[in-house]
Amino acid sequence: MLFYLVIDNKSIIFAPSFRKELYMIDDEELKARVDKLMENLNYYLRNYNRLITIGYRKSVLDPEIESLERELKALSRRL
Repeated sequence: MLFYLVIDNKSIIFAPSFRKELYMIDDEELKARVDKLMENLNYYLRNYNRLITIGYRKSVLDPEIESLERELKALSRRL
């Protein structure tokens, strides 16, 4: 028996016999999200001065960097 739950366009499947495997998939997705956030954060930090020079606004970059850092901290607590 399978149960489906849809939250924010993400489907979650509940199957009593597959619970451990489903949690592993969630952990893998979580790690993938953390990797992507780290990649984006590193890009902004490495290219910060160049991005400002070519016209990106500091008032946009700084909050974006802070947002990435906050999300990374929140996800790191769940790992």
